Amino acid sequence: MVCCKSMFFHNELFLRVITCLVGVPLVISLICLGSPYVDGLVYLLLVGMLVEWFNMNKKTVFQSLKGISIFLSGALYIAIAVGFLLSWRHQPGLILWLLSIVWATDIGAYFVGSYFGGPKLAPRISPRKTWSGFVGGTVFGMAAGWALSSYAGMAIPLSLFGTLLIVSVAAQIGDLIESGVKRYFDVKDSGNIIPGHGGLLDRLDSLLLVAIFYKLLLILVKL
Repeated sequence: MVCCKSMFFHNELFLRVITCLVGVPLVISLICLGSPYVDGLVYLLLVGMLVEWFNMNKKTVFQSLKGISIFLSGALYIAIAVGFLLSWRHQPGLILWLLSIVWATDIGAYFVGSYFGGPKLAPRISPRKTWSGFVGGTVFGMAAGWALSSYAGMAIPLSLFGTLLIVSVAAQIGDLIESGVKRYFDVKDSGNIIPGHGGLLDRLDSLLLVAIFYKLLLILVKL
């Protein structure tokens, strides 16, 4: 049994790595090309996420007012986050900076949590997530954001440390929200369009909340 689990872990990791090696350069290229390429990418992702969200809700959405409310709330959440991302389509450096934090946070949480294990972060929502992974993800995310912002000389709305901490923690909260939603609908993944990763919502859950948090941060700074 242990051997089978180990083989599954390595096969899943291998598939994830291969997908990232193909997908990440493509995404970065489209973002760097700017509008209209990044617009097309974001709109395509929006449609894909809304389709996945409907598929998750289709058994309950038309059965009650609660089902309709849940579906509309989720669709609005996705649309607002995507709208914020689109508002930065002429700032590819900002989008790449946010993505670097999200990706580094995810990688750090995955490897640190897998290696150290320990107390569970939210066992009822996501049994595999640990506090060690949360700390590791936060450290990795902040380090990546600091490195890129220092290299590019980016203007940060608050103190660099505070902004990085908020964004990295938001990325992990977004992941937990998606885990809770999938547990509510009793599904393993939101879809299967990305080999080794599941659906678009499985991969973009962190970025959606990060976009909302960062936009709110910008608004608060201007008040």
